[in-house]
Amino acid sequence: EKTASTESIEAEQATLRQAQAQITEQLSLAGLDGVARFRFEARGLIVTIVTDRVLFAPGSADLTDDGRAVLDVVSRALAPLPNLLAVEGHTDSVPINTERFPSNWELSTARATSVLRALVAGHGITPQRLSAAGYADQHPLGSNGTADGRALNRRVEIVVRSTTNQDQEA
Repeated sequence: EKTASTESIEAEQATLRQAQAQITEQLSLAGLDGVARFRFEARGLIVTIVTDRVLFAPGSADLTDDGRAVLDVVSRALAPLPNLLAVEGHTDSVPINTERFPSNWELSTARATSVLRALVAGHGITPQRLSAAGYADQHPLGSNGTADGRALNRRVEIVVRSTTNQDQEA
């Protein structure tokens, strides 16, 4: 017999899968296939957006036109949901040292903040639902020893926080 918590977890996952399907379909219609990947973790739905030539130019935290289009689709799908959203910036391990970004910490954090601001500007996602963090190159998805691996690591992830799994730190 299902417990109430099991039912609420299943209901939330169904809702998040609908949001995922909406994002996938709308990105495809906009000619932006393959720019977002999705995975489910205990903490919620993770929407991974590759940064290269999609969200940002290399070494930049200013959104591209495609980046704005992607985030428009994502924010439209996520706006109606009750979930908190955590925006996480990630870089590869190639050092950056510009006046604006002395290291990948500044770059990853600035990118997360740029995405957060676009979500707020987009479709009425309230700032109270949002947080931003930068992780530099500390959570790689691929090997920083290959070009493909580095491209995989340069990403922004939007974590749609589970409302049914509240025993984690914010």
